[in-house]
Amino acid sequence: MFDEVIRVVRKWFDNHEGMQLTIGNVSNPDLEENPSLTETVRSASTIILKEDTQLELGHPSVGSSNAILTTKASGLVIGNQITIVGPDLPEVKADKLPFAQVIVAHCQEEIEQIPFRLDNLLYKHVQYDGYMIRSVPGQIWARVSKDAFQSGFTLLDLGKRLLNIIKQKCPLVFKADVYFVTSRKADIDELEKLLAEAKAKLQKIQTFGQNPDGDYECDTALDCEECPEQEVCDTIRDVIKIRKGDRIISLGKESE
Repeated sequence: MFDEVIRVVRKWFDNHEGMQLTIGNVSNPDLEENPSLTETVRSASTIILKEDTQLELGHPSVGSSNAILTTKASGLVIGNQITIVGPDLPEVKADKLPFAQVIVAHCQEEIEQIPFRLDNLLYKHVQYDGYMIRSVPGQIWARVSKDAFQSGFTLLDLGKRLLNIIKQKCPLVFKADVYFVTSRKADIDELEKLLAEAKAKLQKIQTFGQNPDGDYECDTALDCEECPEQEVCDTIRDVIKIRKGDRIISLGKESE
């Protein structure tokens, strides 16, 4: 469902100058002990007030993009690789920085639901020790505290946090890579256009209700041939089964 977009996005990063680092073991024992990894809602201690903020990542005025893409193709994911296009946090002098975060995950089951599950898990658990995310649909707007910045907090640290959480909290994911962009708004906008097709598919899946048998129910009153979203549906039917009334819609055809 997302393979072609993943290929295009990986090519985009390969064509842009940046740092690529593959780490063999992202396990961090401190992560297990941190209260942010419990099932509780993030605590007040995670809140970073404006006066305590050193840097804002992905502020709407400077550009922001966020996506999680899944694939069954093992070859599209290197595993534990963190790629950064643009300056890392210690190099930044401004108080706002363009920011994109793309995660590509290899899995074999529930491929259409894992992006939503990971988005929820990462939002809940990545926020601690001077890093806070403000909720903006489809984007990422984060704050780094003055204390964390002065302590040398980097995007490499953030990437390790993300990979750790995926490893510990989502066993259906075999391996994952993290991509960051901090270069300029034009790069963020360009990347967002490349991600548009994948985001449209995810948005469409969210509009379906899921039955106990695992099928997705399309409850629109329109016939498939008249529906303006038919093209999007056609591209996801090889991954999910869509039921419309008593008919199963499969690969552009309807059957009893």
